[in-house]
Amino acid sequence: MAVKAYDKKELPQVISTLGKAFEFAEKCLPEGAAGFYRRFANSSVAATCTGPDAHPEIGGSAIELVLDVNEDASIDTLLMNEKRLSKQETRRLRWEAELLCRYQWETGLPFPAVFRTLSPERLHALHADHAELSPEELMQKISVSAMQEESATNLARMRRARGLSQTGLAQKSGVSLRSIQQYEQRKKDISHAQARSVLSLAKALGCTMEELLEAEEA
Repeated sequence: MAVKAYDKKELPQVISTLGKAFEFAEKCLPEGAAGFYRRFANSSVAATCTGPDAHPEIGGSAIELVLDVNEDASIDTLLMNEKRLSKQETRRLRWEAELLCRYQWETGLPFPAVFRTLSPERLHALHADHAELSPEELMQKISVSAMQEESATNLARMRRARGLSQTGLAQKSGVSLRSIQQYEQRKKDISHAQARSVLSLAKALGCTMEELLEAEEA
């Protein structure tokens, strides 16, 4: 069992502040929450969440956190660029921030490693697939999928890299959701699928048909 990153009583405040920071960054930064997340993951602030006797320094203002991570930005400039977000966008951002906070706390991994597992694109896809679950309920699935990522099919890796959910890929390609699930679960061999289906998937993902095929086992 992984050692938790820090005292659990501090987790709610970290979740709250980072969620608000994601929302503010999406409203005011040109690169949005995704750009903020990239910088935050490699920041000295994020580093306070790991290590012996870790004590997260993320309990203050979300706006201050965004400014600390984006040292070249000023509050006046950020507010000038502020845009409105829908309630749906706000809920998604809070959900994604909570998920990565819980994953980091649960695993004890430093945030750069968390970012490699839960990239912005991966977070979007997970939300699209599992928004009906709370981040806490999804934790076990995340851990399993992270460990199994190396054995993922080419189709699954390509889809995740494009930030698409299985449902989104089905809608974009015209290939049934059930077929996509079976290909990714290896219940059906995509290498033996109809060429028309593979071509439709390749076009939707912006890749070649060959990139989706699986190597034949010796």
